Amino acid sequence: MFVGWIGLTPFSVQAQSHPFKVGEKLVYSTIFNFVKSGQSTMEILGQVTIDGHPAYHIRFQTQTAPFFDKVYQIRDNMESWIDIKTLFSRRFQKKLAEGKYRKEYAVDFDYQKMLAISATDVDTLTSMVNDPLSIFYFIRAESLYVGRVFKLYNYDNDKLKPYNVIVKRTEKIKVPAGEFVCFVLEPFSKDVKLFRHQNQITIYVSADERHLPILISSEASIGRTILRLEKF
Repeated sequence: MFVGWIGLTPFSVQAQSHPFKVGEKLVYSTIFNFVKSGQSTMEILGQVTIDGHPAYHIRFQTQTAPFFDKVYQIRDNMESWIDIKTLFSRRFQKKLAEGKYRKEYAVDFDYQKMLAISATDVDTLTSMVNDPLSIFYFIRAESLYVGRVFKLYNYDNDKLKPYNVIVKRTEKIKVPAGEFVCFVLEPFSKDVKLFRHQNQITIYVSADERHLPILISSEASIGRTILRLEKF
C-alpha cells in the first residue's frame, strides 16, 4: 500500500549508532477511512552478506482482515537488503496484490559498477540509493530536528526519482503501543507523487533514541489510510 521511498548523502550514518537491531518487529493496525481493515508488520529478519557486504534483511507485509477481503483484498510483501554500514539498498523485491492489481519486481544495486539491475532493465546510477522500505531505517539512524530538509532519491520500478522530506514539527501522538512525542515528517515534490495513487503522506517518528515509525498517514482521492503502531 505504501510504495515509493528514497536515499541521502552517502556514508552519513554509522552502524554503531543504529537505533534498531536484528529481531526488531513493528506491528501496525491498518485503518482505511476510520475502519480497521487489516494489519502490517515491519521487521529485521536477520543479517546476510550481499556482494561481500554485510546487510540487514528487512521485510514489510500488509494483509487485510477477512471481512475487508470481500471489499478490497490486499496481500503485499516487500523485502529489502540494506547495507549495514551505509543503510543504502543493495537489493529490493516486492510482490503486490491489491484488489485486481498485481505487481512483482526485483532489483539489485551494484555500487562498484554503479548499476541498478532488474529483469527488465539495467540503469546507470549517479549515487547510492534507497528503496521504498530501506528509507525508514535510513531516516531512523539520522539526526532529526525541526526544520531539517532531506534531499532523497528513490529507486523502484526501474525509475530513479528525487524527493525532499522536511521535519515540520513535533507532536504528541497516542497509538495502541502507547503515547509518544514525535517528529512529523512530510515528503514533497513538485513533479511527481510520492506514492502510487496517493497525494499526501505524513510520517510520525518517535523523538526518542529509537526513532520508531509510530504512525503513517496517507491522504488520497479514495480516502485516508493510516498505519498505527500496535506493538514492538
